[in-house]
Amino acid sequence: MPLLSVLALGCEVTAEKIQVWKNSENGAPKLRAAVRDESQPTEIRVLAGTALAELGHFEPLREDLRSLEGKDRAAVVGRFTARQLERMRGASPQATSELQIHAKDTLFALREVLEPNKRGEVLDEGVRWVLSDWSARRRGEHSGEKIVIARGPAAGPELVRRLAADVEVVGHLAQLLAKVGRTVDRDAGGVRLVTLAKQTPHPEILRAIATLGTASGRDYLLSLARGRRPAPVRAAALEALSLSPDPALVAPVAKIAADDKEIGDLREWAFAVLERIQGGPTLEALGRLMAAKDEMVRYRAVEAAVKCCAAKGVAKLLGALPSRYAYPEQDVKDYIEKDVSEVGSSALPVLREALTSESWLARVVAIRLLARMGVEEDLPRLENLVNDSTRLSGWASRTVGAEARAAVDRLRKRL
Repeated sequence: MPLLSVLALGCEVTAEKIQVWKNSENGAPKLRAAVRDESQPTEIRVLAGTALAELGHFEPLREDLRSLEGKDRAAVVGRFTARQLERMRGASPQATSELQIHAKDTLFALREVLEPNKRGEVLDEGVRWVLSDWSARRRGEHSGEKIVIARGPAAGPELVRRLAADVEVVGHLAQLLAKVGRTVDRDAGGVRLVTLAKQTPHPEILRAIATLGTASGRDYLLSLARGRRPAPVRAAALEALSLSPDPALVAPVAKIAADDKEIGDLREWAFAVLERIQGGPTLEALGRLMAAKDEMVRYRAVEAAVKCCAAKGVAKLLGALPSRYAYPEQDVKDYIEKDVSEVGSSALPVLREALTSESWLARVVAIRLLARMGVEEDLPRLENLVNDSTRLSGWASRTVGAEARAAVDRLRKRL
């Protein structure tokens, strides 16, 4: 006779039997039968369900609870849920035990069994519980991130409330708020973090402000970067702004990059912000920086233009680098050719056009890169320049024509 029929005929199930079944190799089917048996007391059926959950049999338990109907389902599922909530809350708000973590995982795994309104309440409890001690409670089979994301925008207010609780986790919480929060919650989170940063401008807090991407947050970070704060604070603000690039930042940040009175780290972070902002305004700002007397500023602007705008950046640098300066061969190789070559084949049309540039530097860079990246149709273009007698500033007595002849030979060997 099937086990369920035996149970239905009045076989008494006790807490002791449930414990035995839980620890026996073939006990899971008996536990499942007990969950479904309407003749058993609700508390016994809940104990059986709890044992299945502790064994990790969430899918069978979900199936069994779904099979229940009407008041019977409401009674068993309701008591089972209440029991898991009690376990998750624990004896103390500060406590975090493995039993609590497991209860949190169980509630999340079986949430689909609940009625929609109750499901939301249980998820809210889970969100509040994990956020009250994120470092300790986010772990488990179903992570804190998963629970918060499942609750979606409704988790936003609680995320805002917990944002400033622990600087070590503020970045994680800001990422979640940015992902699930409504605009009003993201704005509220930004205000909360700015208030905290005004007291303690910790880099993690500044990065969290940038993560939320609010206009007021960017304005605050920019005020730090341009202000009279210590250099490490200003650098941290610029680093944060690089995580939240916005076209409105181009002009003020380019001013920092151009200021030769600023220390190197600040200018470097300013370039890091610029190279993350695509578009014409960025290229125009970088083009002006390419005219700087400081050769390393020029080369850093080249790198930023390529990272920012790929082939368009290549076109800008080939047109903006002043040919009046000396450009030693090794510098051209290390600081210009290397960056341009990373753009790949999409730079080829720009390089071909640069062969007719008035700038000797643009022609030489194009010649040397086409020798490495070009195709057969580029041979006639290079051959047209073999008689170019323009001397290369900083290259001893080398000429454009000599570079073109060498490029033709190299390209032919490649083909």
